[in-house]
Amino acid sequence: MIGAATAGGDEAASLLAAMPQIIRTLSISTISVPERCVGEIRGPILWSETMSARGSSAGDPGVYVCSTVSRAHDTAENRLLVAALEAIVRGGQDVARFHVDEDQESEATLLTDARRHADLAHRFLDHRTLIDVTAGRSNRRMARRVRHDPRRRAYRPVAAMLERAAEPLDISTVRLFCNAITTARHDLLVATLDHLEARGVRVPTLLVVDREIVGGPLRFHHPALTQRDPGRHGLFVGNTRLDVPGGLAAETGTVTVHNRTDLVVAIDHAITSDGL
Repeated sequence: MIGAATAGGDEAASLLAAMPQIIRTLSISTISVPERCVGEIRGPILWSETMSARGSSAGDPGVYVCSTVSRAHDTAENRLLVAALEAIVRGGQDVARFHVDEDQESEATLLTDARRHADLAHRFLDHRTLIDVTAGRSNRRMARRVRHDPRRRAYRPVAAMLERAAEPLDISTVRLFCNAITTARHDLLVATLDHLEARGVRVPTLLVVDREIVGGPLRFHHPALTQRDPGRHGLFVGNTRLDVPGGLAAETGTVTVHNRTDLVVAIDHAITSDGL
């Protein structure tokens, strides 16, 4: 889900759409590098290095070591760009593990977009101007510079992409992965919590333990996470398992909750039978 949100979202699409322009206007730094020259001088002479070089060349007076200016793309802005592209590639790799439910058209579209975006991002990372740039870590100071400096306007999609990678999930993305039964089960979970508290049953802070939501007498394990042990999954209050219509109705001992009255009766029975 995180991979899909990172690589398939609008921020990834905007960054990849802007990449041709970004590549044409990449941030460039100039650095001074020593260069061994023979019979010519290409910049300021570095005399200490020159004498060492002549000493290893039988005292050849035509040998010089000069300070030459070289253009480099390994700048702070480009390191952030590479980090953003790598985040898209990682998201696409995560998505490759998913099984796409053909009934979930929005979900399938997000996963397809994530894979396509990851392929594009991988190709841009192989561009000759970025291949030697190391990924950098985003920080607020650099994000502010990118966001507010007019000279870095082209890099704003980079900042947006890194922000998305840092906080990838929102409710609209999560909903794409919840079918109607899962949504109903979540509603049942919340209603069960409310009714337990109304009956004076204390439910401590919910925790996720071994892919289950647990809190006191309550336990919820989504059926999709337990294929080998069907008896483990479901919403349990003590030893009483609850579910929504269309869910685990065929499972022995499962109480199907159609309305609030069914829920009240089931929970009161669980409180009495299990001594909650």
